[in-house]
Amino acid sequence: KHETLELIVGDKRLLQSCWPNQGYAKMGEVLDRGMPPAEVGGTFRFSDARVLRWQNAMSDGGVWLRGFWRVPWTRQILRVNEINAQEQTIQFRRAITGGIGSKYGAAKRGQVGEESWQAINLLEEIDQPGEWAVNTVKQRLDVWLPDSQTEQSILLATRKEPLLRCRKVAHLRIQGLSFVAALGRLVEINEGEDVVVAGCEFRNCGDCAIGVTGGLRHQILANDITTAGREGIRCYGGERRTLRHSEHRLENNWIHDIGVHAPVAAVVIGEYTRAEAVGMLVRHNRIHDVPNSGIVFAGNDPVSYTHLRAHETEAD
Repeated sequence: KHETLELIVGDKRLLQSCWPNQGYAKMGEVLDRGMPPAEVGGTFRFSDARVLRWQNAMSDGGVWLRGFWRVPWTRQILRVNEINAQEQTIQFRRAITGGIGSKYGAAKRGQVGEESWQAINLLEEIDQPGEWAVNTVKQRLDVWLPDSQTEQSILLATRKEPLLRCRKVAHLRIQGLSFVAALGRLVEINEGEDVVVAGCEFRNCGDCAIGVTGGLRHQILANDITTAGREGIRCYGGERRTLRHSEHRLENNWIHDIGVHAPVAAVVIGEYTRAEAVGMLVRHNRIHDVPNSGIVFAGNDPVSYTHLRAHETEAD
């Protein structure tokens, strides 16, 4: 991915420049799907001449495209290897699993070329207040500040490690704190037992806001979680082989406006490839304005998933 930093002005996260500003462009014909073990990525045709404006950027920091290359629920960022003006094609630098081209393009088995994409992080595409781009080669940040925020503080989040990591910690209570601005997770709890995170505020991170892996009886209670790059809470625990309960509790949290970088669920309990999620209680959480499901569960013996509340004015 190319989220190299997070830019926060005042208390608002600014977004990297992108084209189009609203919605997505569409790929043309897919000429090469670019599946591993290919040395380079896929190739597709483009139809909008605006792409030609990015030729200089190819040698001055690079060009990245963010798109739904294979399926409409997984968005990836890929670096462009070549823009061919004569052939009107774009080629990616690396191959990805499944290649590019819709999985459901029946006519040519994925080579129809109807996939949605955006160009991101281009100086040439900073065309409205609140947009920015970073050139990692020249170590330069260009930003068009909104008029209302020109005198507010500017915060660059460059830290990839969690702001707080609890590893094999027992009987700890974290309460009433604000965790703001990180490239990765804000708080991470690994193993241990009886760690409580209660009444805290979580904002502006690149990954999930809170990650819980393993341990016993951890509690995530009454927290406000917003503007996370991925999930609000990601939680594993228990042992599936013996059905030993983790007894983790996720209760009374307010989770909204998350999935800034990826269309993910607000709460993820276990994973389909790693379903170590046994005996958890998830209830009374208010969840709205998320790009995917409210709660995704893969595991055993959920104690409760009651009272998922939609927004008072509209069900999202």
